[in-house]
Amino acid sequence: MKRMNLFVVMFSAVALINSCKDDEPIQPHIATIQLTVEDASCTEAWLKASLTDANEPRTIAILQDGQRVTVSRLPSPDSVFVVEGLLPRHTYSFVAQRLRDSMAIDASSSVQATTMDTTSHNITWEVDTLGDASSMLSDIAIVNDTLAYAVGEMYLRDSTGLIDPQAYNVARWNGASWTIMRIQFYTICGGSGTTPYPTSSVLAFSATDVWIAMDGDQIARWNGTLQTTTMCLPVSFSIRKLWGGSPSSIYAVGDGGNIMHYNGMSWQRVETGTTLDVRDIWGANDRNGQLQILALASTYTAKTQESRILKIEGNSAAPVSTAGLATDMASIWFVPGMKYYAVGAGIHRKRMLSDSAWIVYPHGVVTSFGSWGVRGTGVNNVFVAGSFGEIVHFNGVNWHRYFGGVSLPGGALGPMAVTDRLVMVVGHIGASRGIVFIGRR
Repeated sequence: MKRMNLFVVMFSAVALINSCKDDEPIQPHIATIQLTVEDASCTEAWLKASLTDANEPRTIAILQDGQRVTVSRLPSPDSVFVVEGLLPRHTYSFVAQRLRDSMAIDASSSVQATTMDTTSHNITWEVDTLGDASSMLSDIAIVNDTLAYAVGEMYLRDSTGLIDPQAYNVARWNGASWTIMRIQFYTICGGSGTTPYPTSSVLAFSATDVWIAMDGDQIARWNGTLQTTTMCLPVSFSIRKLWGGSPSSIYAVGDGGNIMHYNGMSWQRVETGTTLDVRDIWGANDRNGQLQILALASTYTAKTQESRILKIEGNSAAPVSTAGLATDMASIWFVPGMKYYAVGAGIHRKRMLSDSAWIVYPHGVVTSFGSWGVRGTGVNNVFVAGSFGEIVHFNGVNWHRYFGGVSLPGGALGPMAVTDRLVMVVGHIGASRGIVFIGRR
């Protein structure tokens, strides 16, 4: 009888303990690793792995649709890396695992990334020529599908068939034809006389706000009908290119390492630390909305053969790595944090600016000629133009060559403007005429 009472007491105690355990809330597991999708191209996904603590281990594996595709050690608790070899217009699931001795000890939630679609190589081209002997076009800006401005120097014949020695320096396109005009600059800054000097660059914010740089140190502003302002830069140099995010933040770059910044009221010099000719500039917002601006400087002479890329922040510029970059370069364009292109003696590319070196396409793979201009609307819509009238297009997966470098004997293309529906590329035929290639989707 006593034994049975003891059993009952022990059984009741165990039951009471189990009852208490059942009443305790179950704490959800909080992963020590998080995964987010930063961006995606047609064939790549940018993933950010974040550790909630900086402790070891930092080795992670990425699972793509349940299959492990990469193992790497995070250099910092927040690291962005790239998964390659994806298909366009596909959705993939990714999970990050934290590893110890190759075994998963924790995992992130699953995230999805959808890759971009490719753009079409199917473009209808037409070619216009402007001017006669010694004419050439230096730049172009697209305002919309039926308005664009080209600049340079264009010489026309008079009624007797002789070349007018005074050049035209701006051409306006209305979607079908061109009207050639003259923009006036001061013959000498500070004087009252004017001259239609050749022009080197054009920047259009709208149909009523167009900025045109002289092949020298002056900039004119055009409202679509009239020339409203002519500015002389406080530092004299030949302007190569204009770029700006707004009318109150414009950069003029050019010879001798010179970069000037307009803040809406005045021009200020950007210290570059180089005397190389600054030949191009481009800027764009990154995925966090931060503006990134890069300028390309290059001089290729018997005495100087060097290239430099400058990262501009406000009124200062700092060099970034040019490892792997050729010494004769002409143009730069990029989507921040996704793809960078620099062209000249070859087409060079980087996935991220922090990558150790530029990679150049082998001779003949994309082009066999020099490339003097690059622009695009995204990583799946990039155009490069160069010697002998060659134009090539990257659609996010592969390159397509349109003219094969035989359409413009003795001439070259380079400066261009690109929208989703339109691409316009300018240059010259030998030493005789300016030329515009117009491509429509």
